[in-house]
Amino acid sequence: MLNYCFVSGEVVSEPEIKRYDDQGATTFEMAVAVGHLRAGVVRVTCYLRLAVVAAKHIHKGDRVAVMGHLVWYLNETQERQILERPEIMALDLEFLKDDSPVLGLVFKDTEEEKLA
Repeated sequence: MLNYCFVSGEVVSEPEIKRYDDQGATTFEMAVAVGHLRAGVVRVTCYLRLAVVAAKHIHKGDRVAVMGHLVWYLNETQERQILERPEIMALDLEFLKDDSPVLGLVFKDTEEEKLA
């Protein structure tokens, strides 16, 4: 069964870059507004090489198109309420900025790149 989703929208807050170890394992997290009139916001996370490329080019207000796996997180609050949080683990990313030198380029996070 395939678990892929495609979204495009505007980055609504300044993305966060996180490094997890000395070898440079990196994640790049951004919130992307999707839907008519920015009806919803979904968190998108990029890993490894894709995270490094995204960190160089994506900022608040930029438009992006993302293809990835949909992951659904359930968190319990102290009041024992269950909060649901969808997130996309990005596999492909396209920059839709009009003034970008990488306009129209697609970066893929493939198994070959992860091993390199």
